[in-house]
Amino acid sequence: MHEAFFAAGADVATTNSFVATPHHAGDRAVPLVTAAARCAQRAARSTAQPLPAMRKVAGCLPPLGECYAVRRDRSDADAAVYEQLAFALADEKVDVLLAETLTHSSEAANVILGVKMASLKRGYRLPLWVVFTLADDATGRLRGGERAAIAIQRALDAADGAGVLLSGVGVNCCAPGAVDAALADVVEVAEGREVIVYANAFESTTSEWLKKEGRPDCCGTPCRGNPREYVDGVMTPDAYARRAASWARRGATVVGGCCGTTPAHTKACRVLFDRQRRRSRFLGYLTFFVVVLAVLARALGPALALALAEKRVWDEL
Repeated sequence: MHEAFFAAGADVATTNSFVATPHHAGDRAVPLVTAAARCAQRAARSTAQPLPAMRKVAGCLPPLGECYAVRRDRSDADAAVYEQLAFALADEKVDVLLAETLTHSSEAANVILGVKMASLKRGYRLPLWVVFTLADDATGRLRGGERAAIAIQRALDAADGAGVLLSGVGVNCCAPGAVDAALADVVEVAEGREVIVYANAFESTTSEWLKKEGRPDCCGTPCRGNPREYVDGVMTPDAYARRAASWARRGATVVGGCCGTTPAHTKACRVLFDRQRRRSRFLGYLTFFVVVLAVLARALGPALALALAEKRVWDEL
C-alpha cells in the first residue's frame, strides 16, 4: 500500500496503525505499531522509485477510543499509552510523530504529555505534528465543539510548557468544504510551522454518518461539494487535486488525503503541484528578466541618448 502511494508521488506516508491501540488490539497494540512502522520504512527506502531519501514516514498516534468519540478530559492513563506508542515508533526511526483525527485540545494535551515522557526516555525531542478532525460544516469547529484555531493554540501552549517540539499543526478527516472554512485561521495560528491538511473524499460526510449511528457530533449544515465533483459517491482525483492546490495557495504546506482517497488522488495532486511549480518557476525567471532589462534600460538609457545626439550632430556637420 505504501509503495503504491509513494509511486504515485507521495512524499510522506503514515504508518498503517490507526487502530493499533489497546482499545482495539489489546496487548498486541505495540507489536502491531512496530510492524507497521517497519513496513512504511521499507517502502520509503525502496529504490524502485527515484529520490527515496526525500520520502518521510509519519508515525501515527491515533485516538485511543472509538474514532470521533470526544475525549475532553486530561488523562495520565492515556498519556502513558501515547508514551508507549511514541517510544515504539521512535525505535523504528520514523521521521515525525503524527497525532491525527483528534477531537479536542485535551486529547492533544494527553498526546503531548506522552510524547514528552517518550522524549525523556529517548534522550532527544521527538518532532510532533498535531492534527484535529473538523465537524463537516463551515463553522471551523472541531467535532468536540472547540474552534480549530483555539484548540491549536491550546496545543501549542501545552507543547511549549512541556518542551515538546510541535513542528506542525492542521486539520483532517472532514469534508473539503470544512477545510476551506477553517484554513485561514489555522494558517494564522500556526505562525510559520507546518500547516497540515488532508480531507475526506466521500460525498457523504462523516457528520451525516455519525448522526445515523446516533453518535454525538456538533455539525450544523454539512458542507456538500458540487455533485459534478463526485463519481459513485467519491470525489474524483482531479477534483480533489484542485481542492488541494487551493489549500496550498492559501498557506497549507503539507497536503494529503484521508478517507476515500487513493493513489490516484495522490498522483493527480502531484501532477498538478508539479505543473504549478514549473509555471511559478517560469514566471519567476520572466520577472527576473524583465527587472534586469528595466535596470539596464535605466542605466544605459542616458548613454544611449547621448550617443544618438552626438550622431545627429555629426550627421548635420
